[in-house]
Amino acid sequence: MCISVTPLLAIQPVNSKAAFVRISLAGKFLEAFDMNTNLMVHFPCSIAQRVEKRPVGELHVSVIAPNPNYSFDPEVFPESAEGRALGRKLIIPPGPNNPVGSAWIGLDKAGYGIHGDAPLLAERIRSLAHRYGAPVLVAEETRTLADRNFALLEIDTIASGAGNTRLYALMGNSGVLVSPKFRALTVFHDHLFQAIRKQNWRLARDLIIQCRRLSGANQALYDLHLARITYYERNPPGMDWDGAFRPILE
Repeated sequence: MCISVTPLLAIQPVNSKAAFVRISLAGKFLEAFDMNTNLMVHFPCSIAQRVEKRPVGELHVSVIAPNPNYSFDPEVFPESAEGRALGRKLIIPPGPNNPVGSAWIGLDKAGYGIHGDAPLLAERIRSLAHRYGAPVLVAEETRTLADRNFALLEIDTIASGAGNTRLYALMGNSGVLVSPKFRALTVFHDHLFQAIRKQNWRLARDLIIQCRRLSGANQALYDLHLARITYYERNPPGMDWDGAFRPILE
């Protein structure tokens, strides 16, 4: 069985390695903890469709393979019509067609492991987090799952291996979520990022000025976007620009 994980949140900073992970089969999420049981990351995950193939209990990591090959053996999947038609083992190298993703964490139970692109994307989000002045960032998947209970504010779009990923800053709990101040900030941010994606730089500048005046405004974030706007005004990204940040200002 494979457990596929998707980036959920990145907690800044993370200065230690994970000591153990806990997987909720019912909740379909994976959490990693350090040696002091502090939560480091939280990912939603997909698990085996057949209940009898879901392991219960304690397993141990036996191997970690970045950018692995994917080996498909039809004998392991006798229920697969495509596998029977193939009639031979198939090895898929790392890349966009590899279903394993960018990492494979093998467990001490044959055929069981954790895989996906989450480790690389989560690490990238952590490496960028200091720029935004927000201690907790979440990816777009998290926002979909948690936006009824947490105040999540769109702050950027970055390019990732699986496509573009919108980033959101955690601003508070459900009390903040329903506050007029946060709702006003959310409306202005919606308009701001629409203007950026449409390359309406003048409107984006005006909206940043208005955002700076609102309660809870993140001045470092607006400084970052003003620097990008200045760059794009001098170096237009093109009509087919997808709105995703790429580290062109490094």
